[in-house]
Amino acid sequence: MSAFSSTIFACVLCGAVAAQAGGDVAALERMTFAMGTSLRLEVQAGSRAAAVRASEAAMKAVEAAEQRLSSWRQDSELCRFLAAPVGEEFSASSQLCAELRRAQEWCQQTGGAFDPGIGALVTAYDLRGAGRWPGASQLAAARARSGVARLHVRERALVRNLDVGLDAGAFGKGAALDAAARALRSAGAQSASLDFGGQLLYVGDVG
Repeated sequence: MSAFSSTIFACVLCGAVAAQAGGDVAALERMTFAMGTSLRLEVQAGSRAAAVRASEAAMKAVEAAEQRLSSWRQDSELCRFLAAPVGEEFSASSQLCAELRRAQEWCQQTGGAFDPGIGALVTAYDLRGAGRWPGASQLAAARARSGVARLHVRERALVRNLDVGLDAGAFGKGAALDAAARALRSAGAQSASLDFGGQLLYVGDVG
């Protein structure tokens, strides 16, 4: 059992609902915790077994995304990359490289309004602690170490040109939701809704 699976709490409610165009539809509701928040999944499929399979596929997709992108777990692939020496090539999964490349594209397209390379600023403001207001020199130093564009992203390798820290809070849950949606469709879910700490995604016709 993985560290993720051993620490989550999940509840499942399942039952048949009224017949729709294609016949009876089984509805299932499930809740778990990942990436420092809760995930609520509601899925509908042609049978209870199909709904369970689809929900399991979605949960496994979220688990894989957490193992890649969580900034709350020191054993995640992202945190291991950030712990690697500056300037040293880090062998990474193609999924993580693609997600960070996409984050760089979003940063460029928004003119820097979206930029997850703010780890130094998170520390400067102590956003995961009691909070503080940094002085001008501290703030300038943090800004000098910020920016996702400072990462060199290859097909299966990453390099930090400076001691840049990343916070995946702005895109990690979205990446997990996208992966869960793909898994649900592949597993045969007719429809589903996901609420991941307030970030919502709908699959199919959820009425």
